[in-house]
Amino acid sequence: MTPGQQLRAARTAVDLSLGDMARRLPWSKAALGFYETDQRTVPSEVIVAYTEVVNQERRRLAEEDDMRRRALLSLGAAAVPGLIAGAPILPDNGLKNLGETELDQLEALATHYRDWNERTGGGLQLRAVLVQIDQLAELAAADRNRVRRIRTFKVMARFSQTAATMFWDTGNDGKARRCYELALHASVEAHDRSGEVKALVGMGRQQLILGNPGEAQEFTRRALERAADRVPAALLAKVYTRHAWSKSSLRDINDFRRSTGLAAETLADANDDGGSSFDLAEFAGTTGARLLEMAHEDRSLAAEAATSIETAIALRDPRKLRSLALDQLGLAQARMLQGELEESCKQGNRAVETATKTGSSHVRTKLQNLLDLSATHNQESCVAELRDHISTVLAA
Repeated sequence: MTPGQQLRAARTAVDLSLGDMARRLPWSKAALGFYETDQRTVPSEVIVAYTEVVNQERRRLAEEDDMRRRALLSLGAAAVPGLIAGAPILPDNGLKNLGETELDQLEALATHYRDWNERTGGGLQLRAVLVQIDQLAELAAADRNRVRRIRTFKVMARFSQTAATMFWDTGNDGKARRCYELALHASVEAHDRSGEVKALVGMGRQQLILGNPGEAQEFTRRALERAADRVPAALLAKVYTRHAWSKSSLRDINDFRRSTGLAAETLADANDDGGSSFDLAEFAGTTGARLLEMAHEDRSLAAEAATSIETAIALRDPRKLRSLALDQLGLAQARMLQGELEESCKQGNRAVETATKTGSSHVRTKLQNLLDLSATHNQESCVAELRDHISTVLAA
């Protein structure tokens, strides 16, 4: 191998372009090109300089790899001995990088796991998702092809986002947060603006559910900054909806309505959701749930909450059992706040039947909320029957 070829091999081994190298050294890109192609004799100082830069890059890449490994270990992913419900799509055959076909298959698999969890909740395929993240992290760390590495990180971010939702849905908030952070990190590596926004929105939602609206607003602010004019309309509408949620948590009804209005306008212009899975049903359901929360203090909002949730139920994909159960439980609460007890019990019993088909811990929390709310009407026969129905399911 000639001296020029050795320079080029050392540079490409750490995934530096010729321009990257020129920016790190006191020689122009053209001059380095002449040296690498042996059109000029390579001075010893160029060899020394190349060696220093390449060693720096190797140390940086090693530190990044260690950071990813520690992040995965904190999730327990590397300790998983096997899979639940399926086998890894990547065989243990020493594969060092992924081709387009494998990446296409993995993207389809990520969508499958996301859709599965949206339908049933409960994180039934969580370990399978963690194994995929582990494999993708190793492949991304080892791959020095820039284009392929970026796409690998993008797929890894999608799996991490799904894992975060699964952990959240099983009540493991700490690991959900770490998965969201991993999704954010992978999206940055992949130069995927939509992925960054989705991770930030997920982190914001988690903080809202945990009762931290101030921290949620910070995540939403960052999401809005990253989203502006750079993500699909449906995803931007989702960010506005999360912002409205943070305002409702602070009982700021005027800002809530402004943000909700922006979300509705943006969603009306959406042609491609960019994989955000945010649609009119999600918008109506989320908006109705926030109005319902405020209706506990201001009963005049209960009718508006019920109308919005009814819209969500009418538009909801019936296969999304977790979301449907949450909608039905919300509608039962809204009708109870309105004093429409018969209708509340009707919707409540429907919700209980749907809830038995999902393993979501958040659905169980909403069941308990309805049980608590109904206590003051226990003398009504239909309410007493509903309470028995809920108690039986919660005790199972």
